[in-house]
Amino acid sequence: MKQLLLCNILFIKRAFRRLSFLILLILIPILSILYKNNVTKHSSPNITAGIFLENETDYANNIIDRIATQYGSVRFEKCRDIETLKKRVMTGVYECGYYFPSDFDEMLIASDMQDLITVYTSPATMTVSLANEYVYSEIFREYVFNRLIEYIRTDAVFKDSDLSGIEELLRPAYDEYINSDATFSFEFMNSKSEVTDNSKLYTSFSLASVNGLLSMFVMFAGFMGVLNLYKDNKRGIFFAFSGNTRTLAKMSEIFIMTLISSVVVLITIYICGISDGLLVEILRLLIYMLICCIYLYMIYLVTPNQFIFATMIPLLTLGSAVFCPVFADLSEVIPFIKYFSWVFLPKYYFLF
Repeated sequence: MKQLLLCNILFIKRAFRRLSFLILLILIPILSILYKNNVTKHSSPNITAGIFLENETDYANNIIDRIATQYGSVRFEKCRDIETLKKRVMTGVYECGYYFPSDFDEMLIASDMQDLITVYTSPATMTVSLANEYVYSEIFREYVFNRLIEYIRTDAVFKDSDLSGIEELLRPAYDEYINSDATFSFEFMNSKSEVTDNSKLYTSFSLASVNGLLSMFVMFAGFMGVLNLYKDNKRGIFFAFSGNTRTLAKMSEIFIMTLISSVVVLITIYICGISDGLLVEILRLLIYMLICCIYLYMIYLVTPNQFIFATMIPLLTLGSAVFCPVFADLSEVIPFIKYFSWVFLPKYYFLF
């Protein structure tokens, strides 16, 4: 064990002597600070969604008017035609788009909620769920009001009442009560159980990608550890160890690199204010480090040399970015992607 401890100390010293790795360790927190400042200083959201109404109907207009003015995290824009809406979603101008058909009001009145609206999403988006909640909540609001009017008009209790103009009469009271916290309300809370206002949701969504990038940084450090392992094994430095100790010495070369990078990741998480708590973050990173170490060591065992392993690095990197929720969770759009994500390391960071 004394030999193993000494070996780990030498691995740490060598890691800090490597100028490229040292520069990367310093750059990660600096770039994260710059990114955080860039996100938080902008008060207006960069999340934009498009809307197209085939007909300017009453219920549809009520919904559009409210979602265009009530929500600070997403900006909703009207489109002149459906083709413009689709094109802007495809090119990334809009995160998503909503098509309201000409018979929207009739379907809402008839309680026909299937295919009530059509949602177009960009494969790269991670904020469509947020925009959906806004739109669906306003549709629900109009649906409930319609059901209320229908109940009053059909129930026997009101059969002798004058129901002309009932919608105009009830609308102000309905809007007042539906907006009141006394009726029901939702609060958005962060990891520290603090209530946040609606305007801060864009910042939370934008900073969410930092976790994905940091998980890949730990993975890259593990790649460097594997490349070092190939070279050291070729030099024969592990012949001094025997049996299980030799295996531990080899695995520790990968573990040390992920450990150093994880310390920097922990600092970066606190700089960006996206921590779920110190103990939670330490436990999450520790488990992720162990998984990285075992995963990469298994690849090392079945890969003959460092040149073949080097060719795998771009594939592992690209696969992680595409199949894991690093920048966006594509499984929301293409469900079967979630099965491929288990092959790539960042998936395991987001499990905890």
